[in-house]
Amino acid sequence: MTDSVLTTLEQAVASLVHELRPRCPDYLQDQQLRILVPAGLDLDRGSATIAEVGTAFGINLVTARDDDDANAVDRLLTARLDDAVLRLADLDTTSAEELAAAGARSAISRPRAAPDLQWRTLAVGGEQMRFATGGSRGTPLVLVNALAQAPDFWFELIDRMLPRRVVLFQCGGVLEDDTPDGVLSIDQLRTGLEAVLDHLGNGTYHLVGWCTGARFSAHLARRRPDLVASLTMLNGAFKQLGVDSADDSGYERVIETMCQTVENQPQLADQLAVMVAGSVGRPPAGHAGDRQAAGQAALSGVDPAFTEVLRAPVRDGDSLRRYAHQLFQLFSEDPFAMLPPAGPPVLCIAGEYDEQVSLPRFARVAAAIPGSRFATVAGGTHFFLHDRSDLVAELLNDLLAGTAPRPSTREISWR
Repeated sequence: MTDSVLTTLEQAVASLVHELRPRCPDYLQDQQLRILVPAGLDLDRGSATIAEVGTAFGINLVTARDDDDANAVDRLLTARLDDAVLRLADLDTTSAEELAAAGARSAISRPRAAPDLQWRTLAVGGEQMRFATGGSRGTPLVLVNALAQAPDFWFELIDRMLPRRVVLFQCGGVLEDDTPDGVLSIDQLRTGLEAVLDHLGNGTYHLVGWCTGARFSAHLARRRPDLVASLTMLNGAFKQLGVDSADDSGYERVIETMCQTVENQPQLADQLAVMVAGSVGRPPAGHAGDRQAAGQAALSGVDPAFTEVLRAPVRDGDSLRRYAHQLFQLFSEDPFAMLPPAGPPVLCIAGEYDEQVSLPRFARVAAAIPGSRFATVAGGTHFFLHDRSDLVAELLNDLLAGTAPRPSTREISWR
């Protein structure tokens, strides 16, 4: 039992350190990571064991009561321990050998995944559709990327899903250097996705759409239900220009202004590109002395390694014009009109700290699809397909295996 609790503790700490160290190393250096223990739980030697586990990971790990000083990071770490929090007293009997083994395991870091993918193109209506394939087993998993996003955010999830067959569809027309002035339209991209799947000829597919890619996936599930074995939407962007604006995220308000401005005054795109690119990927401001703000900033931050990837759609005026035009087309549509009726299983997953899309609107979209399930990942960001690829892979594998959804935990809540 001691080893079970110790292993759970290791895994919870390792997953959090793996996420936070790249995007906010100062937090781990300056702040304690606190495990929130319930009243009445007394630890003796277990507190020293917890501290030594923290030392092995290079952090200050302590226990604390769940009080007003506990922040979002503390609550997330505690959520990942789940009911093991109630058994932390078992750590009192941890042997020196067990602790040494835990320290050795903590030194093993998993390298950033670089999955083996074969990039291909297919001419559809005179335009080149770009996609990648990998793996060889089972019904293919079709990952529909967000508009104008590089594929990098998918790589860790793909690595965890292989050797299952995977198809990654790029919603292109912005990042490519040879893109013509006439940007690919939303209808062309939808036709392209459908044509790629018909070309691959696998019969049915498990669709997984992220952000704006969720809309393409939902549209395909409505139009071609014969192609769809299941539908999963990750942090779906279902904004409609000028509708339900009170639910917009701050990012969506910026996007709406950008789209409207560029659509009406395209000559301003060069100036806007300078301003927008300068704000993308900027690290959160420091929060000296404010643990609440520091914790939320740590969880909502983005790995600086992705800064240039995120800036790519707005790197210059031409790119921004193409990107804004695609978004304007997509967000001019009623998202509820493109949703599939009752049919294959539908899973929607949202990150608690998604600052890019409106989670209330995404939840309403999920509720409008008969039989869909909606999960919220505690501490998840818009990029949790990368940050929490392990958890997303587990939820996908449950869906693909047809097993009953796992019960709600402190980390995953279902509506």
